[in-house]
Amino acid sequence: MFNLVRRAAAQQFSGAGLSLSDFDRVLDSMYSGFPVWSGATVSQQAALTISTFWSCVAYISDDIATLPTLPYRRTFGKDGEPNGKKIAYDHYLYPLLMQQVNPELSSWRFFQLMQCWLMIWGNAVAEIVENGRGQVMQLWPWRWDRVKVTRVGEQESGPLQYQYHLRNGQWTQPVPAYRMLHLRGMGIDGVTGMDPVDLQKQTLGLNLGITEHGARYYKHGAKMGGIVQGPAGTKLNDKAFERLQKTIHDQHEGSTQAWRMLILEDGFTWKEAADNMINAAFIPSLTMTAQDIARFYKMPLTKLGLSPTAPASAAEELSLEYVLFTLSPWTANWQNQIHCDLLSSRENATIYTAFNYKNLLIGNHKDMATFISSLQDRGDLSADEVREMFLDLNAQPDGIGADYWKAVNMSPVGDEGKTSLTSPANVQQVQKVKKKQLPQGEPDDQPDDKDKGKTNGHASLHGMGLSDNLIMALTDFVIQQVGAQARERLN
Repeated sequence: MFNLVRRAAAQQFSGAGLSLSDFDRVLDSMYSGFPVWSGATVSQQAALTISTFWSCVAYISDDIATLPTLPYRRTFGKDGEPNGKKIAYDHYLYPLLMQQVNPELSSWRFFQLMQCWLMIWGNAVAEIVENGRGQVMQLWPWRWDRVKVTRVGEQESGPLQYQYHLRNGQWTQPVPAYRMLHLRGMGIDGVTGMDPVDLQKQTLGLNLGITEHGARYYKHGAKMGGIVQGPAGTKLNDKAFERLQKTIHDQHEGSTQAWRMLILEDGFTWKEAADNMINAAFIPSLTMTAQDIARFYKMPLTKLGLSPTAPASAAEELSLEYVLFTLSPWTANWQNQIHCDLLSSRENATIYTAFNYKNLLIGNHKDMATFISSLQDRGDLSADEVREMFLDLNAQPDGIGADYWKAVNMSPVGDEGKTSLTSPANVQQVQKVKKKQLPQGEPDDQPDDKDKGKTNGHASLHGMGLSDNLIMALTDFVIQQVGAQARERLN
């Protein structure tokens, strides 16, 4: 009956371009949910009472809020081409994204709140407050169920404008789109995202119906343990009926009386009652709807406890899958919308924002040590960069850790083609070791004449790529070591 009235009412508005699904959404907003086939009433608030739905929203919202969202400034080389990036600590977006978006809301709570709205309504908006120079100073979120998006004028190409429904029943003055941060989920009109709860309301309603059925089953004792049946035509007087009922109650009710033998008399028989919960496939149905909700949000079942626990060896792969296929689309949406709504056209070429996944991608210590070593051995990272990126430590003093090394006997990057003994850094190291080995007060007896002391072995050493200076340094070092050992033996 209600569906007939609903369809008739929708047809009355068809001339105004209102479809049946549009009319359903109007009813949903008016009555805080629309009855679905299971008989339950589905709304955003009701959906959050479903543990799987809540877990999907909470997991993703909390992780999005936890990831550092940093503004970066591109750096350019002498040729004007981009050659790197660095965190823009001095940019006005840094305190907004990392600390506080307005006097009442921290950045963490802002990201969590907006992501939650995005997942339950398909849209999340916040009003932008700028200073006189056009820089974003504050962000004030608007509840989507109180927002109206229209276009200026009657043309479809008119600019968008936003209004907010206040608690006193009044609508605010229209706010132009350039003063709004609008995050959209998947949509079909390019203006707003579709409502996820509306799209999956039958699955959510089924889950709510099953949960309600189970709760009432246990509340009212819907299952009878069995039936005592007497011979046809037998009628018990009140006294006999009370005695039989008392016997069954005293000897067979309660967990301590389980599995006791029941002795019946006068032709009475016992008949086991059917379990309606088993017939209704209660547990499988509840599991099926939970898996459907998880599939809707692309959440790994292991993360929600809906499948057997994965072995420890697969934990990192599952975490990587969660980051790549669940979180990455959401963060890409955030990054792109921040770029469009919070940055001026003048800054678009040099400033951008990005989420840092470092904390979610850190594996066990052994594998991380191997990974970091491989980056250092190839010269991709310096010791200072490793300390900053993975250990949260400051750089080493005096620039000790600023050099890049590669795994050719630890030659500095840029000395390719030279042997380890001929690299400038190792020549300097030999000189340092030599000076430390000299006895106190004993002068360095290295000959001033470059050719003095040369032997026939010099040609072989030259063939190895050693320079004259290094050959002389190594020769003196060996002589001093041998001389020192000889003096110790004589003494």
